[in-house]
Amino acid sequence: MDEMPEMSEQSEQRQNPRRRNTRVIMIGAVLGATAVLIATALAILPVGGPGGDRPSPGAERGGEETEQEPQPYQLVFEANPGECLFWTEDDASDIRTVTCGEPHLFEVTGKVDLAQIQVDDNGEVVPEGGEDAPPAGPAAAPGAGTEPSDGVEPPGPPEPNFPYADEDAPFPTPEQWLELKDQQCVPLSRDYLSGQLDPYGRFSVNAFTPDRDTWDDGDRTMHCALQLTTISGGLYPITGRVAELEQADVHEPGVCLGINGANLADPVDCAEPHAQEIVSVIDLSDQFPDAYPGTDAQDEYLAPACREASTEYAGMPVVDKGVVPSWSTLAPESWEAGTRKVKCFVAQLLPDGSGYAPITGSVTGDITVGDQPAPPPSETVRPGVPVPTEEPSTPAEPSGEPSDAVPPSDAPDRSGEPDSEGN
Repeated sequence: MDEMPEMSEQSEQRQNPRRRNTRVIMIGAVLGATAVLIATALAILPVGGPGGDRPSPGAERGGEETEQEPQPYQLVFEANPGECLFWTEDDASDIRTVTCGEPHLFEVTGKVDLAQIQVDDNGEVVPEGGEDAPPAGPAAAPGAGTEPSDGVEPPGPPEPNFPYADEDAPFPTPEQWLELKDQQCVPLSRDYLSGQLDPYGRFSVNAFTPDRDTWDDGDRTMHCALQLTTISGGLYPITGRVAELEQADVHEPGVCLGINGANLADPVDCAEPHAQEIVSVIDLSDQFPDAYPGTDAQDEYLAPACREASTEYAGMPVVDKGVVPSWSTLAPESWEAGTRKVKCFVAQLLPDGSGYAPITGSVTGDITVGDQPAPPPSETVRPGVPVPTEEPSTPAEPSGEPSDAVPPSDAPDRSGEPDSEGN
């Protein structure tokens, strides 16, 4: 049987660029020493990152390009920078502060006074201190007087524009809230972690912002936070401060990531249709102890390493079961933030290359590989709701016996180079 080409996640990302999760914006309001938090589900449009399993901050992990209306439920709570928050009820009615050593859903990284945000004539946010001295205009010619020859006063520098300071400022749209979160909370959270925030890692940046009523009362405080989401937007509990935790977006061997259409979904039991089955986690620092290795060097190392890992995991070459060894790679920004781990997994693309093919069963036993997009998962997680920490059950020990599955004849071509859009 001919061996099918392997694929890195860079190559399959080109076929399936919309792979990451829907973020959840937690919207809140400060009333004296109290914050009223409102959970709001917002779909963030995808922005492709530089290859592999790496979207830009704020990119989503699959699903349709639709925007959900806010679904508010008010909760009285005080939120302070550096605190960790937790709740268990679907409506977050029991939200409370816990120590960051306990399971929690949000780690608050700081706050922003939106009334102090200045924008330029193009509507772009002016960096803090960026317009301390207004531009003086073209330099006067030597010997010229201070008055123009026609005696008309020259226009002065433009008035500073602080669009959110006005008491009648309109409440930001969902798109504006997302933009403010990316502009303000991402750099603030990066500073909170002393620069060690992996923009393509498993933790995402989020915000608590005023609700419409308290906005009209003049509240302009936005709290920034870190969270850990499922692909569908549910919240995984975090134990420990993010600065002390592994940021690599990997799962343990034996975990199967579900499938929604041709896109990734939340982990499922491997007996259910899924897109990926994790076979190994590799620490690249063992092979590259010093400088960042480019994606070509990573591909060259991971291709045989993941092929060997998948064979050992399955008890036989996985290409004989209709799937191919695959892997993720790291961006320079991830390496700079201290991330070193990547995943090896098995997967297959649909015959037309439009995305993941559904796989049913663990590669350690008998599997079937579909040739049509999978239906949506039967069970979904409401964005913003805490989910159990247990991973789905892992497969049994390898049987060592080949299955009857026949690999599709139209296998994907493997390439370590990202496409022109950086996917």
